[in-house]
Amino acid sequence: DIGYPKAQVLALRYNLAFGDQFEWIHGAFDETLLSKNASALARNLLIGAVDTGKARRTIAEALKERRDDVVWLDAGNGYDRGQVIIGNSFDRKELRQSVEENLNIARCLPYPSLALPELLKSERKPAPSCAQAVQEEVQGLFVNRFMASIVGQYLYWFLQGQLSVSQTWVHLDKLEMVSVPINQFNIDRYSTSTSARAQSIDDLFDADPDPVPEISLIPAFPVLPQRTDPS
Repeated sequence: DIGYPKAQVLALRYNLAFGDQFEWIHGAFDETLLSKNASALARNLLIGAVDTGKARRTIAEALKERRDDVVWLDAGNGYDRGQVIIGNSFDRKELRQSVEENLNIARCLPYPSLALPELLKSERKPAPSCAQAVQEEVQGLFVNRFMASIVGQYLYWFLQGQLSVSQTWVHLDKLEMVSVPINQFNIDRYSTSTSARAQSIDDLFDADPDPVPEISLIPAFPVLPQRTDPS
């Protein structure tokens, strides 16, 4: 793996592990990379692991005119804390009617930049690379690896059609982690009311328990083959 682009290495690993045919592009994000033929039944999955508000604004702008055919999975972290957020819609009207209670599914979730607008803020100075950040002691030694593991779990859940949370917040200094279940209460909270949003992991730990049960984001179909018990 040494010397190869991370996108290529990860795609090859998933292909080898699950027999799929993921492709990779080694280059800067551009909206033309997103398939125009995607639909709610054959979605694009965009994983953002960028370090700046400018890069996230580029992603958000590219998704502004799309429907729910692009799922954006975003990850970010500071020195010892971070968050992972997944969503597929800017449409507040659709978000208010997202949950199909009879089917126990949600058709859309707020995009990361709608759920947490602070992601789009500009930095006061250019952010160093992850390796530089560790060297300069502005990023903890293990936070990057921890966040990557959570993103991997989200990806696995999504491909299996088993995603039941939309956000995960981590505080390594206290070894705390909390996730936000997918339900209409939380969809409304993170898409229509800025005052009701949790702004940090501390807010989430202090919040009252959700009053409604969790449900799943509607999958097109399980992409990964189901594991079978060899016995």
